Order: sequence, then C-alpha cells, then structure tokens
Amino acid sequence: MITIEENKSLQQLHTFHLSVSARWFAEYQSIEELIDLLKTDLLRENPFLQIGGGSNLLFTSDYEGVILHSKIKFIEVVSETSEYVTVKAGSGVVWDDFVKYSVSNGWGGAENLSLIPG
Repeated sequence: MITIEENKSLQQLHTFHLSVSARWFAEYQSIEELIDLLKTDLLRENPFLQIGGGSNLLFTSDYEGVILHSKIKFIEVVSETSEYVTVKAGSGVVWDDFVKYSVSNGWGGAENLSLIPG
C-alpha cells in the first residue's frame, strides 16, 4: 500500500538527525506501486528524491519536493552453482541485513562490505 504524508519529519531518516521535513513523503512496498506512483501528478509536478537509510545524506533544510522511500524487502536466490550464487534483493533491504543473510547461508564475499555506510 502506498503511503503519502505531507510535511513529514526526516529527522529519523538521515544519520545527522537534523530537524528537517519533506513537503511530501511517499512510501511504497512493491515495484508495481512505484510505477503507479511515478504516474501521479504529485511526482509529475514536484521534484523527487529516492532515499534509503540516510547514511549518505545531510539535509540542512526542508526538502520542498517528494521524498520516495522503498519498503520492498525481499531476498531471493536467482541462481546457484557450486562456485557462485546470484541473489536479487529489494531496494528496501538494509545492507547489513543482506550481509547477515549471506553469511548465514554460507556465501562468502559480502561480509567484507559490512558496516559500510551509503
């Protein structure tokens, strides 16, 4: 379900935690919802910015457009051989959660990138 809020605080959505807000904030839970959202007047008539966990963002003032935030949280194996695994993950998956998932499945390589912001 798409959630749209007006004058949403961004304080907990970026690591500097400055008290700023977005004129509009839209959260979606599927690719289909994102496609629908991109067709709306809200996004046609306003600038928009896609954000994740906020570790590489510094908002110093209110954002006068639309903040888009993905809640797409899935991890699935696309293919696997004895040497490689190809994994597809939703844009709302927290990177360190993906690393933990990979390690718990015995897949090496991603653990070297744990705790890297942005």
